[in-house]
Amino acid sequence: MVKGYESEKDVRMEPGDTVEIGGYTFRFDGVRDVNGPNYVAGRAQIPVTRNGKPVTTLYPEKRIYRVQNQPMTEAAIDTGFTRDLYVSLGEA
Repeated sequence: MVKGYESEKDVRMEPGDTVEIGGYTFRFDGVRDVNGPNYVAGRAQIPVTRNGKPVTTLYPEKRIYRVQNQPMTEAAIDTGFTRDLYVSLGEA
């Protein structure tokens, strides 16, 4: 049943760009470097609004773990009773 109501879009965004999907507007505010306990990451900030009202801010990451030295994607998910908002970072 979920697949019938799912909306998905792959987009390339620059800081300040917005995209609308499923009645929600996602704005890409850019990526900043962060250090985790065993990784370094680029963390994006993506405020989400609906009808001009704030819903949430998502923080997806592209991590590189120091031991493995391989990139991993850490998706940002905001769960709700009737919807889930999911954002992940692609390659730069």
